[in-house]
Amino acid sequence: MATLAAAAAATLVTAMATDTWSGVRTTVAKLFRRRRRGKAAQRIETELDADSAAVERAAEPDAARRALVGRWTLEFSALLDEDPECVVPLAELVQAYASDLAENRRIFITRQTAVAHDYGSVFAVQNGDMHLHTHSRSTTDRTGP
Repeated sequence: MATLAAAAAATLVTAMATDTWSGVRTTVAKLFRRRRRGKAAQRIETELDADSAAVERAAEPDAARRALVGRWTLEFSALLDEDPECVVPLAELVQAYASDLAENRRIFITRQTAVAHDYGSVFAVQNGDMHLHTHSRSTTDRTGP
């Protein structure tokens, strides 16, 4: 379920401010209306529109999308907990837009595993820069004259 929620969130935010947005938005709004009524359903629709507008206005739309993935993953996880029958239509949503959004989705779903053994060190970064400064010896460790 967690994987499906993450995939749905990636599909949703990837579609924001694109030609596929209208169809994705309509499908997602219907899914939330199945379980939530009144103000709760309206809140989701308002957030969908606000987030899409934010992506459209952003100087770096992909950065804006990345910032939204976590929140929408939580929303989809909660929806799946409330209504497990949403699994099928949510999976269909992800599948339906997979080919249209495949090029952009790669920036949202990443997995990184780093393991150090035997006093080893691991230095890892995703979507950013790493600057590592090391010193071979401190001034107190010097040997010799």
